[in-house]
Amino acid sequence: MDPVIVASIICITLFTLFGVFSLMNDSGNPRANRILGVFFLLWSFDFLDGIFLINGYYYDHPDFALWGDSIVFLYGPLLYLYTCEITGGKIKRGFRIFLHFLPFVLYLCLMTFLFHRLPADSKSGILRNMLSNYTPIQAVPMIVIAYTHIITYILLSKRQVYKATIDLDNFYSHHDLSWLNSLLNAFLIILSLSIFTDIFHFFYPESYLNIALPITIFAMGVVIAGIMIKAMKRPVPWRYPQENEKSSVSALTDSESQKIAELIFEVFDKEKPFLDPEFNLDDLSNRLSFNRRKVSHVINSRLKRNFFDLVNGYRIDTAKEIFTKNEDPNLTVLEVMFDVGFNSKSSFNTQFKKRTGLTPTEFMNLN
Repeated sequence: MDPVIVASIICITLFTLFGVFSLMNDSGNPRANRILGVFFLLWSFDFLDGIFLINGYYYDHPDFALWGDSIVFLYGPLLYLYTCEITGGKIKRGFRIFLHFLPFVLYLCLMTFLFHRLPADSKSGILRNMLSNYTPIQAVPMIVIAYTHIITYILLSKRQVYKATIDLDNFYSHHDLSWLNSLLNAFLIILSLSIFTDIFHFFYPESYLNIALPITIFAMGVVIAGIMIKAMKRPVPWRYPQENEKSSVSALTDSESQKIAELIFEVFDKEKPFLDPEFNLDDLSNRLSFNRRKVSHVINSRLKRNFFDLVNGYRIDTAKEIFTKNEDPNLTVLEVMFDVGFNSKSSFNTQFKKRTGLTPTEFMNLN
């Protein structure tokens, strides 16, 4: 069987399964799941459209051909909207959200004028030229626009993840958006492969369908499958912090700031709330009887750190104390990790080495 067909069928199967699973998944953030589901189902349809073209199905049914080409202008906006839903980014509704999909509409209109309105014989001729391994130079500007469009949206999504990570550091003691960043990086890799494949098409058209395209398609399936499996195993902060308080921290006096700072240290030293894996800024604010914005402001401006660093600093210090005073030869790193409030081994190792220069195992073996 044609290697392009085999690779495409693998991707269609994977993306359809991911799409259906996401659409039916009501856990976490259902709206984000729906967006991701639509994204993968559209991608699956895109591959199916390619199979019909390669197999020559559209020669006899040219009126159904190339309707999927405009889908490329949906990928970027859907990824960006998905990222905003996951990270709590503000999504403008109404006409402004329609602007994200305007390139899709414009391209669909352009294809209607240039291709879909033509007679069936003319359409069939164009389709045969497309499969003759010949790419007309007139198509290059549109290819460049399409790649620029989706790369721009991926970079916007990565910026949103970066901003969200900073916000989450000020609210949660545990969070992990690395899987989302990895997903976006995976799409950049896939786009790089696609760009390379298109360049390969110009210089080695005879080898395009037999070598470059099947390798690229297969790589797409492997990369995305790996990232999505990883994402399903990682917890994400579905309850994103929202700022509803209208009080301003500008009215915070120096004495009040000092009082909050002292209360923070007192609560941490006596009550050790950081041992709770789900401990967050709201929990701390309730214990102090101050609103969250003021507490966050004191942590950032007076203590010169964010909530994430403050909590995990206490956790690592507690872990070091346990390792140092340990007299139990059967004590494990995982036991200590859970005892001090971490729920991720990779996060525990990263934070421990960041503050001590050693992994938990190396530190434990020295004591």
